[in-house]
Amino acid sequence: MQYVEHPLLREGKIERRIYQEVIAAKASEKNTLVVAPTALGKTIIAIMVMVHVLHRRGGKILFLSPTKPLVHQHRRSIIEKTKLSEEEVITLTGEIPPEKRREFYETSKVIVSTPQVIENDLIRGYLNLRDFSLVIFDEAHRAVGNYSYVYIAERYVREAENPLILGLTASPGGEKEKIEEVMRNLYIENLEVRTEKDPDVRPYVHRIEIEWRRVQLPRNFREIKALLTSILRDYLSVLKKKGYLETRDMRKVSRKEILELASKISGDPEALIAQANSVRLMHALELLETQGATPLRKYLERLKETSLGRGAQKSLRELVSDSRFSRVMEILKGINESHPKMKELKRILSKELFGDKRAIVFTQYRDTVKEIVNELSDEKGIKPIAFIGQANRSGERGMSQKEQVEILEKFRSGKYNVLVATSVAEEGLDIPSVDLVVFY
Repeated sequence: MQYVEHPLLREGKIERRIYQEVIAAKASEKNTLVVAPTALGKTIIAIMVMVHVLHRRGGKILFLSPTKPLVHQHRRSIIEKTKLSEEEVITLTGEIPPEKRREFYETSKVIVSTPQVIENDLIRGYLNLRDFSLVIFDEAHRAVGNYSYVYIAERYVREAENPLILGLTASPGGEKEKIEEVMRNLYIENLEVRTEKDPDVRPYVHRIEIEWRRVQLPRNFREIKALLTSILRDYLSVLKKKGYLETRDMRKVSRKEILELASKISGDPEALIAQANSVRLMHALELLETQGATPLRKYLERLKETSLGRGAQKSLRELVSDSRFSRVMEILKGINESHPKMKELKRILSKELFGDKRAIVFTQYRDTVKEIVNELSDEKGIKPIAFIGQANRSGERGMSQKEQVEILEKFRSGKYNVLVATSVAEEGLDIPSVDLVVFY
């Protein structure tokens, strides 16, 4: 394997990829927007442009990224791959006092920061962009409207003697107008688009092997499924009879179609009840078939609890009073076993994880993340850790950006070898390379 050589790069750290070198060479001369999917090495291109500019022109570099985890991630990549010292590459967030930030602006070569901090410091007069030779805008598709990127780019072009801008994005937005707005706001002169299918990229894309594993639902799961399906068919029949659906065949009716009916039904209480409960039952069936008895029980218990409250919807009270609903709750109380997928997951991970191998298990719901982590924690050789999104949901707190960074670092270092995550990997976050991915 060949590596990129440069006076400011550590030896053997950046694999030589022709398309990255071509883009970096162009981006070192003109304001450039790089559009490429995740894993094609946009950050590597940024580092190559950065060392070229520092070596040829000197000055300072500003590397902007929208979230704290990304800021810390980029700083780590720069220090790992270049000969710049920790003191020369610093991260800035709003938590650092203004006086300390002013000091960093004077003494550092590379500043990695969230854009809001830089925008505020420019407005307050703490920072002048005159001496910056390059500004990098990560997740550049955000450079629209009133977002901080727009103001910073305008100030940079106005203040710097010889400004150079590099934008990085995996998703510039589908509309031509949006792409044009981003390019206009970042003063882009050169657009570089790459996909995994491009001839110069294809040699570096690894083939992924996908294998399906099918499991049989146990008898009590099948009994619950039959009861929930029976209630759902009754409600779908109401919607068909009233002309809102063409069929009551569940295989031909999607949840999206039922959700969209809400805006079409008006002044028909019976149809509205049928629509609302069809959505609930479809979700319940999905939980049973894909996640197991525990997530389903928690969901149905929440419905029952809500139905007892003041102002509860008539549709909800009707659903929980159905004798078949009560029978489902009864059966669920007697189920202690996990979804059969859990047993298969344990078997796969026990077989595949040896030495320093790592895996990611993606699942749709946070309740299932907890269940998987609890189940895997007892397995020899498997060290799982949960990774969820930042949003707070129904009284449950999401992970802070700091917690996400710490967890990924522990996973990267080998303290944990299985990352159990909701399929929300946050925008741009660098998930460490793994040997196995399981979609649970």
